[in-house]
Amino acid sequence: MTTVVENAAEQGAETLTIGVGMVGPEAVIDLTDDGTGVAPGDASRIFEPFFTTRREQGGTGLGLAIAKALVTNAGGTIEYVPDPKATDARPRPGASFRIRFPR
Repeated sequence: MTTVVENAAEQGAETLTIGVGMVGPEAVIDLTDDGTGVAPGDASRIFEPFFTTRREQGGTGLGLAIAKALVTNAGGTIEYVPDPKATDARPRPGASFRIRFPR
């Protein structure tokens, strides 16, 4: 979760909302920020190692790849929850992620 929080701050987020609960047999953590958002064309690659849109600012593209590896190794899943109104030309503010762990 720290990686997702740090990424939100680096993307200009001022607010991070964290929701925790049970959905069926799974513990679920929802994280939503109000940063710059994710362009739909980038969404399918954000968990790839070394994929970054911030190379010039020192981004390595490892943050979300590491977060996914840690969650997966703990038996869970992490997914980006896209905003259906976003376009590549006009990403919507914010990003949402859902982390799930079996009971």
